[in-house]
Amino acid sequence: MNFHTQRITSAVALAPPSPGMYLVGVLVTGGATPGSVSIRYNGVASAHFPAPTSGQHYYDVSEKLSGTNIPAGSIGFNGGIASAVFTYSTEANGKGKPLSAFRAVRVTRTTTGTGTATYDEQPAAPKFAVVLTSVAGRVAFPAVGPYTQTIEAWIEETVPPALPVTVLAPANTHDLTFTLDGAGTTDAYLFY
Repeated sequence: MNFHTQRITSAVALAPPSPGMYLVGVLVTGGATPGSVSIRYNGVASAHFPAPTSGQHYYDVSEKLSGTNIPAGSIGFNGGIASAVFTYSTEANGKGKPLSAFRAVRVTRTTTGTGTATYDEQPAAPKFAVVLTSVAGRVAFPAVGPYTQTIEAWIEETVPPALPVTVLAPANTHDLTFTLDGAGTTDAYLFY
């Protein structure tokens, strides 16, 4: 098994050393605010790899790449990302997940208020959420009957576990309410 890594600090084309390799890992390093590196993998949907404020997180991936590169237009640096390291291999990662498992919509706010998650395929409901912040706060989901799910957020150097989202009606948009306890940035990642 051969490995190759590529470190990037902006949205540039990813170029594995030979066609047909597997993307087996993504290490993201956050800056002063949370953010994510995204890869548009089917022309429409994006896989998001969130990074905490001033911290790192590693994701096990197992995606066979077609072609000779992933174009720069398919790579996104969202929010406070300092760098990303992509690891390629000649063999699949047995514990990794395909890019579709990281399919997410990112909603960000720098002040208290409403942010809208817009899903770009058929109406759907998010299954899990990760909330990262550079200041303490919370994100509330739309009410389901008398219940409103709220996720508390605080500054962490790691990405917290994804939390299940209350069953929401399938839709192309869901409005989230952000409450920030000071000046900062809060990102909510909704995984579909």
